[in-house]
Amino acid sequence: MKELCFCRYLFRMGHVYKINRIAKSILLALLLIQVVQTDAQTWTFPVSGKVTKGGVKLEGAVVSLIKDGTQVKQTITSSNGKFEFVLDPNADYSITVTKTSFITKRFSFNTKNVPDDRGQKGFGGVDLQEIVLFEIPKGVDVNELNAILDQPIAKFAY
Repeated sequence: MKELCFCRYLFRMGHVYKINRIAKSILLALLLIQVVQTDAQTWTFPVSGKVTKGGVKLEGAVVSLIKDGTQVKQTITSSNGKFEFVLDPNADYSITVTKTSFITKRFSFNTKNVPDDRGQKGFGGVDLQEIVLFEIPKGVDVNELNAILDQPIAKFAY
């Protein structure tokens, strides 16, 4: 009710012009924001895969999505072994697939430097198909093994 009284007061005082000017300024700002958002890259890059061990779907594998060095999502595979993520433009991603007593596998994705005209066409994404995890052999130093296998097994970039 107070807002209505305030508006009546402004109307009586002849400030309608100022209200209209403020409303026009707000409308212009909203239109400019819309134009800027339209020019921004809006494509995405879907990534999916299936984790297996010896041809059998692997339940309980931990699949993590890391964006620019920070983990942003994590999923645990169900009995079908499948996972899916959607990557946004202009970032470095890493997907790690691991399970206790198994060797970790890493994949690297770079979604930077995609020209606007190419991004507008969209991307079909990538299906990593079958990611086979191997059990860590007995008697192997896990730290040495991780030092060797710390690099991604595949890199994707435009």
